[in-house]
Amino acid sequence: GGHSHGGGTLGAMLVADEASPEEVRGLAMLGASPMAWGRDTDLSTRRDLLVLNVLASEDEICSPKKGAVLRYGGGLVEEQFKKLPKSTRRVVIKGGNHAGFGDYGIQAYDGERTISLEDQQAQVARHLVSFLKRVRKRG
Repeated sequence: GGHSHGGGTLGAMLVADEASPEEVRGLAMLGASPMAWGRDTDLSTRRDLLVLNVLASEDEICSPKKGAVLRYGGGLVEEQFKKLPKSTRRVVIKGGNHAGFGDYGIQAYDGERTISLEDQQAQVARHLVSFLKRVRKRG
């Protein structure tokens, strides 16, 4: 998995779609949703795949807000989520923004973070560690 459109969406979803259940058991998407760029990948029928989708309340690139449109690629964010398994665990970091999933400065078109970068990243890390333990346990 990974962050945003590249690591979290395009690459990770393609790998999860093409790999066997033994090769890929989990997918973590940070500030990301499925997108229809290139090949339209739909993982909604995958019962063997654990998915963690971490979003941020102030993220204006991939907003968790109802009716939000993807900043790049278009389409309603909530419609794109239908391409993930129903068992997907979705978490929203209150006060976090898109750039806060990394540490690369200001992101164009992003919302303003209302929590510290350290707080957002600590929350993301806790969710990722918990998720990875679930994936390993499911083995």
